[in-house]
Amino acid sequence: MSECLTVSDMMVQSITEGCLCLLYLNLSCTLVTNHSLKAIFRNCLNLQYLSLAHCRRFTDEGFLYLTTGKGSRNVIHLNLSGCTQMTVNGFRYISAGCPSLREVVINDVPTLSDSCVLALLTRCYCLSSVSLLGCPHLSDIALKAMAEAAVLKTFSIEGLRLCVL
Repeated sequence: MSECLTVSDMMVQSITEGCLCLLYLNLSCTLVTNHSLKAIFRNCLNLQYLSLAHCRRFTDEGFLYLTTGKGSRNVIHLNLSGCTQMTVNGFRYISAGCPSLREVVINDVPTLSDSCVLALLTRCYCLSSVSLLGCPHLSDIALKAMAEAAVLKTFSIEGLRLCVL
């Protein structure tokens, strides 16, 4: 359903209620809100792949539903590229609700901070692939934590403004 501007929260709710065995959901570049995230995290118990890339109408609160229900504990791939509205709290909720997360793509988020990365790493021990392209405000603190906390096979970074002393 990627890039379908007609996708509504009601449509996502109907799909997630009718397709309980859903494994893959690509909602990138749609107008989904927290209501859609609530439906996804409540109904999609087997979901493994979720892309919300360039969706800007949900907030951190949408990811709070990850921590309150049984749904989406099996998410192994999450794409949040371009989701500049995400804050530290959202990454805390993801960390608490997605313990099996292996691959995360957070490209083109110039607002991404070290605190966001550290929050994500608090419970995501299975991360093997991370992409942080176009996130200029990360420092060596986030990169060091990533190297120590995750068992990375793939790590992509670009566009950092690191100061070398």
